[in-house]
Parts: sequence; structure tokens; C-alpha cells
Amino acid sequence: MSDSQHATRQPDQVSILAFGEFELDPKRHELRRDGRPVALNAQPLKVLAFLASHPDEVITREVLQRHVWGDVLVEYDQGINACIRQIRAALNDDADEPRFIRTLRGTGYRFVAPVRRVSGVVPVSRRRTWTVAATTMLGLAAAGAWVILQPSDSPPSAAESSHIESEGLRRLALHQLRRAVHGPSLDTARRLLNRASRLSYSSAPPIADWSMALAFAHRSSPNDSLATMSLRMLGRAQALDPLGVETVLATGYADLFVRDEADSAVLRFRRAVDADSTRMFSWLGLGLAWREKGEWAHSIEALSRAARLDTASELAATELADALFHLRRYQDAHAVLLRVTVEPTSGALALLRANLAVVRGNMKDAGRALDSAKPLTRDSLLARDPGLARILGTESGAPGPILATLVADTLAPVVSSRETVRRQVALAEGLLRANQLNDAIDRLEWLIAVPSPVNLELVRRDPLWAAARKTARYAEVERLWLR
Repeated sequence: MSDSQHATRQPDQVSILAFGEFELDPKRHELRRDGRPVALNAQPLKVLAFLASHPDEVITREVLQRHVWGDVLVEYDQGINACIRQIRAALNDDADEPRFIRTLRGTGYRFVAPVRRVSGVVPVSRRRTWTVAATTMLGLAAAGAWVILQPSDSPPSAAESSHIESEGLRRLALHQLRRAVHGPSLDTARRLLNRASRLSYSSAPPIADWSMALAFAHRSSPNDSLATMSLRMLGRAQALDPLGVETVLATGYADLFVRDEADSAVLRFRRAVDADSTRMFSWLGLGLAWREKGEWAHSIEALSRAARLDTASELAATELADALFHLRRYQDAHAVLLRVTVEPTSGALALLRANLAVVRGNMKDAGRALDSAKPLTRDSLLARDPGLARILGTESGAPGPILATLVADTLAPVVSSRETVRRQVALAEGLLRANQLNDAIDRLEWLIAVPSPVNLELVRRDPLWAAARKTARYAEVERLWLR
């Protein structure tokens, strides 16, 4: 071919599309963020290249389908929609407040970010010479590099380094999330998972775990912004890996804590357990979901499994002990909490230990349990548990010392059975005056179960028991007595 013929041919164009912190090289099929490669499959990459090549233009779904798939028939839900979800996850874009791709419902899409084209020109006449020279130089360089680097491993790429750092942060966050009942630990887990997802935001696990941490935060302190953020992160994780264990787990906790859908949560957690039965969070979620449905036997079984899988988890131990306490299995709850040695104690754990101490009649232990939750104060803890506050009282001189004395007096060892009954009656009446009807009925159940002069005929005529007689708990005790 003559030089004149070479001159008439068009030069090769090397065009890179730059938008925001991203660069897209369509010829090399590569997307980069701040110079670091971003993982994106071939079809979504092709869709992104077409949209970015036509910035601020309305691209209909039909045009997009013809350009990317040609004559191949594609269902929108499984084709274009899936590609757009993956692109948004890779760009960390938000469908509600888009930085890059805006959805025009019923029409198509528009790339709304400014796009810069970085172009270079390589004349065709010089291509062969440059190719030969470049091939020779690359061959020499590769041979030299092989000789130099042969004894040692090659260093990881930037993408590999980011992924390694992200996984390290994720492991630290999950370690903190094992104390999700402890506010500072939960906040630390959220910050670590935020950083991990930014380093590897095209990977589902850190995003799913971040969604799970936000769901726990919403549970401890209901907040619409936390719920919205949790569901948003969950959507991104589902777009990247809808069947991954982390995504299924995050979906279960969102159903349980954010959407209040216990039935759906049970199904999610069962699927997570089937996929990997060694995860504490899978069994924990299943136990909490069963508890929400009132299936206490299933709940205790699942929570026990979670506590056995992670014996050092304050979260698993607290949830199991709380369920046992609810079922009045006080000794079992106390045995579970003896294994928890972390400091400082969470507010939930401190209140649970204080309640167990009151049941055993040890007011000093109850006070020490409340003091172990620093920097939380005794008054702030008792504000969460009015029943315990009426028994123990607050530092400011509360309405509880008399009742506290009754509890301690009742549980003190005595010789006479008649004296024991008298103290139990006094405690029941004190509980009634403190408006703790259920606790008073518990005392009544104990009294009619042992040989004593107390029976329901007396209680039925006593005006002090008028409010208690209207409760379902009293009706249950009365049915037992009539048997």
C-alpha cells in the first residue's frame, strides 16, 4: 500500500470517557475510579459506554436494547434492568438522587453527569513500525522482569490491595457487631463497614453487612433515615449478588427490624442457615424472628445455637438470656450471662443482670450491674425499665426503697413457713401499690401453690386486687386454681 493510500485512511482514535471520579475505556473494556479498576461485567459495561457516549440525551430502552443486544430477544426485567442495577452499584449511584444515570419512567434513561473525552491519535502509517518496536521492547522488558522477580511473588494490583484492605475492615466490623447491643461498638461497626464498602463497592459482602449494621442501629433507636439507608444499601447488595449468604442475611434483618415482616425474616434466615450453618448471625436472626412470632421453643433453640457458635458474643448471650428471663427460667439466664466478661457492659445487659439480681434478692448485685454500664448512668438505665426503677429507686431518691426493702425481706432466709407466707403477701401488696400487677400475680401464683391460708376467695373480695383481677394473667392463675 502506497504512502498516499495510507494518508487517505482515517487515523485510529483512542477515546476515554471521563465523568466524576471515573474513567471508562471502551476499547480496553475497563472502568476505573481514581485510577483503580472497578469490576463490571461485559454487558453492563457496554450499556454504560453507550449511555456515557450520549450525555444528556434521552436513550429509550428500545434503542439501548438494539445497540447492546442486537437481534437477541431480551426481557427487560432480566436484561436492561439488571445491567442498570449493576452499573449503579459500581458507580455508587442512587436511583432516587442520581449523579450519573437518571431513569425516565416509561421512556428510558439519561446520562446526567458531564462527560469529558480524553483522546489520542495514532497515525496508521506509523502503526506497524511502532508495533514492531513496542513488541520488541515489551519482550525484552518481560524477560528482564521474569529474571528479576522469579525468586519472589509479584506485588498485588491496586484492585487486589483495595479488596484486601476492605476485607480486613469488614472482619473488624463484624467483630464489633458481635456487641450490637453496645452502642459504641455498633457505631464503630457502621463506620468500618462504610469504609470497607467504599474500598470495594462493587463487592456485595461489605455492602450487605453495612445494611445489616444499619438495621441493628434502627432496632436500638428507630430512625427513618437509618431505615432508608439500610434498605438502600440492601438494594445495592441484591443487585450485585442476590443469592449470597451476606445478602440473604441482610435481607432477613431488614425484614425483621425495618419492615416488621417476621414471616419473611424466618424464611430468609432459614435459607442463610442452610447455606452456612456456622454463622452466628444466621442462627441469631432465626431465633429473634421466631421470638417475634411467639414461637418460644424454636426461638430458644436457635438462640442457644448462636450462643454456642460464638461464646464470646455479648449480643448472642444477651438475646438468649433475655428470652430465658421472659420465660422465667432465671437460673438458666443467669448461667448464660456468667459467660459474658466484656467491659464496659451494654445497657441491655446491665438491666438484665440487675433484674436477675432482684429476682435472687441481691440488691447490691443489682446496683453493681447498673454501675457496670459506664458511661451510661444509673438514672438513664432505670428510665428504660420503669418496673425495675420502682423496685430499686434512682439516685435522686425515687419511689422504690420501700418496695426494694420488701423484696429483700421476702427473699431472706426464715425458719417459719408462716413468716414466709406473711412476707410474700406483703410483697404482693407492695407490688400492687407500685402498679406492678403481673409481678403481684406471680406472687399470688406462688402463694396458692403452697399450703397457706391465702386463697382466691380472699383475693376476690380484696379491693386492693381490683385492677389485677381484670388482667388476662389473673384469669390464667384462676383457671389453674379451679383445676
